Amino acid sequence: MPFLSLPSPRARSLSPAPPVSRSAPGARRIRRIAPLLLLPLLAACAPDRPRDDDFAALAAALESAPGIAPRLSVGTAFRRCTERVPPGGTIARADCPARRRARTGAVAALLEEFAPGQPARLRADALVDLHWDDARGKRLDASISSLRRTAELAERPAPVLADLAAALIVRAERAQSPRDLLEAYEAAERALEREPGNEAALFNRALALDRFGLVDETARAWRAYLAAD
Repeated sequence: MPFLSLPSPRARSLSPAPPVSRSAPGARRIRRIAPLLLLPLLAACAPDRPRDDDFAALAAALESAPGIAPRLSVGTAFRRCTERVPPGGTIARADCPARRRARTGAVAALLEEFAPGQPARLRADALVDLHWDDARGKRLDASISSLRRTAELAERPAPVLADLAAALIVRAERAQSPRDLLEAYEAAERALEREPGNEAALFNRALALDRFGLVDETARAWRAYLAAD
């Protein structure tokens, strides 16, 4: 009895040939470009982390727009403002002229640095809308709505809440609305609960109290701001 059982020559000739591993040129090309096709998807899923320089550049560009009395968290430069209470009103309104002439398209170009639909872009759009005073106040209303939404989405909401307080103070001045002053104070307080040393929130809290005419509370709030500045 043989130790090995070998197939007959006929059986060997009928056995299927082993597969040959070959890649078609098209398959190799697809493998090379597949990572590139995934880049847009990965970018859309990436966290929204704009550089501080992006907001600093936006703040510099906004110097060509009329300014506001409250302070923003993006480091806007100081402007000398004049204030007056409008006829029939009770809340002083600030007039802060632009620091320099506008460069056509500068702000729009800077907004493109922020990913559309992300919290940072919402905030950037809101800061731009805040600086333009349209007759019906639609851009200011849009700014406040965007900042409210961004404060809920942001990983670090304190600076956004400080900006929201600023926007509410501006609307209180333009619409002579004490309710907006109260909401501005509350937004600044919420920012300070998260970041007690946030200078923009400290400034805006003091300014909201000042606009209310609360002398003692305003004095304490300004002292707190000066201690942190």
